[in-house]
Amino acid sequence: MVGVHVELPGPVWALVGLVPTFVAIVLLYYRPGEVGLRIQDDGVGSELGMKDLDLLKTSFGLFGLRERVQLLGGSLNIKTAPGQGFCLEINLPEG
Repeated sequence: MVGVHVELPGPVWALVGLVPTFVAIVLLYYRPGEVGLRIQDDGVGSELGMKDLDLLKTSFGLFGLRERVQLLGGSLNIKTAPGQGFCLEINLPEG
């Protein structure tokens, strides 16, 4: 087997460090100017929305994750609904 060495931008490694262990589809992608991470499952979903993160200031879960992403100049989006699974998407600037 031949190994391939690929240089990845620093934000890619920041995204990898944000991923806990999930039983889900995990997609790491690169577009010119940004890197992204999508974590998606087909579970039971939730009524949680982005506006609800402001109510979670006392926990370090999604609220803390959003703060760390924002400190890196990125964005965090959540798409979920009861019976529709859960999708978390993070985008960071390349440089």
